[in-house]
Amino acid sequence: MKKHTEKTIIILANSGDPNARVLGERWGADRARLMTPHDLSMPGWIYQPGMARRSVAMASGQKIVTTDIQGVVTRLTWVYEHDVAHIVPRDRAYVAAEMNAFLLSWLTELPCPVLNRPTPTGLSGPCWRYEKWKHEASRAGFSLAPTDLSDGLSSHRASFCEPPSVLASVTMVGKRQFGEAPKAVVRRARLLAESAGTDMLTVYFNTQGSNYYFVRASPICGEVTHEIADAIHQYLSHDT
Repeated sequence: MKKHTEKTIIILANSGDPNARVLGERWGADRARLMTPHDLSMPGWIYQPGMARRSVAMASGQKIVTTDIQGVVTRLTWVYEHDVAHIVPRDRAYVAAEMNAFLLSWLTELPCPVLNRPTPTGLSGPCWRYEKWKHEASRAGFSLAPTDLSDGLSSHRASFCEPPSVLASVTMVGKRQFGEAPKAVVRRARLLAESAGTDMLTVYFNTQGSNYYFVRASPICGEVTHEIADAIHQYLSHDT
């Protein structure tokens, strides 16, 4: 009888991501592997566009065939030059751009679940500019944060995918949600996730009394709890 081999979840992140470490520890080394930009430059990869089902990837320095991948959770917006410090400085911009193009194609084609599928604006899903998030949040029914509640974030709008320091958040993973907020706020957050086309989205708020003001949103979960890790695992196991 052929021995059953449990499939592996790929955590695509940079090596210093503490939330990626939470996911790996929660799922166990036998069920999850970290894939970093360094892995992308290692020999062993096999991939041709249109043939992702036959690809071979490198994760945590080890080969893994596509058929053994249960799912992928992406915690990279893009690969940036500082993510490829192992490359000589003059080549880093080029290598990072090539890695982004490669991941955009590979993640799009993978036959397994991916949280989130890449878009032309980001490897982890839509990384819209702040103004676009505001527009979609308003359409979903959110009140926008007044200037005095923005916590100084207006000057950092270009970094919209980085989780800000705010008072409250709600995270959507498939059909589940995490975070303390009124039902109406959760409903609006789900509408925003649907508008963004993401199955995982964290929406950040500032509060004043009973009012919840939209600050921004990110397809990369800012703080991964064990409950969120379990929900991600269920999603990637087709059990949403």
